[in-house]
Amino acid sequence: MGEYADLSIEGFCCMWCGRCFEREHGYPVLCRECFAEQRRMKVPQRDRLLKATEAELGEGKLERE
Repeated sequence: MGEYADLSIEGFCCMWCGRCFEREHGYPVLCRECFAEQRRMKVPQRDRLLKATEAELGEGKLERE
């Protein structure tokens, strides 16, 4: 597989949008926004992905000039 596919499967980035997390989860996950979209789309329970528990890269670390 490609590098992006491996990172998604390992849970280092969101399966839907590719947003990266500070640490990998060890299983496929969705970021907060994609998880909310999954709920709005009413994806059947058996097809749902879990919500990420690790912080997203750059989250809360913006520097002001």
